[in-house]
Amino acid sequence: MPPYQGGGEMIEQVSFDNITFKEPPYRFEAGTPAIVEVIGLGTAVDYLNGLDKAVVHTHEQKLLQEAEKALGAIEGVRIYSTAPERAAILSFNVGNVHPHDVATIFDQLGIAVRAGHHCAQPLMKVLGVPATVRASFALYNTVDDVERLVEAVHKVKKIFS
Repeated sequence: MPPYQGGGEMIEQVSFDNITFKEPPYRFEAGTPAIVEVIGLGTAVDYLNGLDKAVVHTHEQKLLQEAEKALGAIEGVRIYSTAPERAAILSFNVGNVHPHDVATIFDQLGIAVRAGHHCAQPLMKVLGVPATVRASFALYNTVDDVERLVEAVHKVKKIFS
């Protein structure tokens, strides 16, 4: 079977007159291997290994608690992720506004969230919602990010009121 794409790592020999492809599966792997990505991942792992994981966890949990408290105080916001021991991820909805609309407005405000069923369609069915908005907090987030998230929720409520 001939390759369907061309690129590096799939070629055995090349000349102006002829091309010889490697044996499968290599002939179907057009392009250069993800060298840059591997180097970047290694650098990221080195960086993360140099951090105090307990400090990072405490920081992320503080942001989660701040966001949960602030969003929980807004009328019409329903928070779904309330387990006591969890990652710094907050799933919520804003009134009857579809989560994809919320995410689109947040995006326009420069706030990155995910909206959807998050590979948990049976849970969404039990909750009676088509999807949720999911905000994830990490070591690079700040309290200012939480405040911007809260302001964005107020804007969504204003737009849809």
